[in-house]
Amino acid sequence: GYTMFSFVPDLYSFASLAAMEYAKKTGASYLVLREPVLDIFDYHPAWQRYAIFDEAFDIYDSILYLDADVVARGPNIFEQYNSPGFHAVPVPVASREGSSLVEFQGFRWQLEPWMPGSANFHTAPSLEKLKSAMQALGQIHHALAQAHPRLDRSVGLNDRWNRIRYWLNPADRSFSNQFLELESRLRSGPPMSADPAMSAVFEAGSVICMRFRRMCHEIADELNQAKDLRVEIQPVIADIWHDHVLFQGDLVSGVIDFGAMRLDATDCDVARLLGSLVRDDAALRQAGLTAYATCSNRPPGFALVGLFDRSTVLLSGMNWLDWIVIEGRHFDGLPKIVDRLREICGRLENLAGTL
Repeated sequence: GYTMFSFVPDLYSFASLAAMEYAKKTGASYLVLREPVLDIFDYHPAWQRYAIFDEAFDIYDSILYLDADVVARGPNIFEQYNSPGFHAVPVPVASREGSSLVEFQGFRWQLEPWMPGSANFHTAPSLEKLKSAMQALGQIHHALAQAHPRLDRSVGLNDRWNRIRYWLNPADRSFSNQFLELESRLRSGPPMSADPAMSAVFEAGSVICMRFRRMCHEIADELNQAKDLRVEIQPVIADIWHDHVLFQGDLVSGVIDFGAMRLDATDCDVARLLGSLVRDDAALRQAGLTAYATCSNRPPGFALVGLFDRSTVLLSGMNWLDWIVIEGRHFDGLPKIVDRLREICGRLENLAGTL
């Protein structure tokens, strides 16, 4: 038989019904797992389906494991916690019918104002721009601190811990089959039919893998020590970086793209934005932290900001290599990805000098 599996917590009952209808159309059996097979903090998330497959293949001939994105109706956090700190945020606006969500040409759209300015920090950098960006982030965090503040483990640090264990086994300091396979493919080089830019991907990838080998155990040890710390968490942006911060002159005019928001330590946003804007410039990083602290409800924990940044530098290139070299994904604008990989190589070199 042909079987569909879907891990759907009770909160996502709508997704469960939609998946059930799909199963009916395809003539598949349908099973819903309401509890994870593995502890998400102790295993890489992808291992959930492997644990399912190990048991289910004894019963079924073929399996489709379905991950579903769900639109959950609930209060809009920007409307609920609107404050002067949101001057640069595209707070949704209501239609004539009174809702910020509208149906158009078969799609559901959220109405937001178009934010002015351009993401030009790298082409026209200034200290005032850096301060304005970090103060805007601090104001946003201050406003969002009204929502769900509590002590808990950092999702971001645990995600990084899981991800680093995808490549190695910290217990015996051995490298995983995935890492060894990646090294083997990089040594073999790209296929002859590949995009010409793929040679540059493989060249940068070899450097990234070499640096990963040298530094991964130390950062893994840091993550292992920090992953269970109870830290203050609240709503964070989780994907704030250079291209999502708009300027008019030296002032921030817009912060965009809040699709990755989650509950986590604010340090994850501070590290992400600082690393994206000024990379490893110690003086500018300190200036950014000082500017942020003037507007935030609490200063960032310098140790966690550093760990978020170091682990991001270590793992971001490995993520790209996993997608491109191992999974064979195709991306538009490959030359821009090459530029990003080369930037990561530079940051890895700087990181090696500090460990």
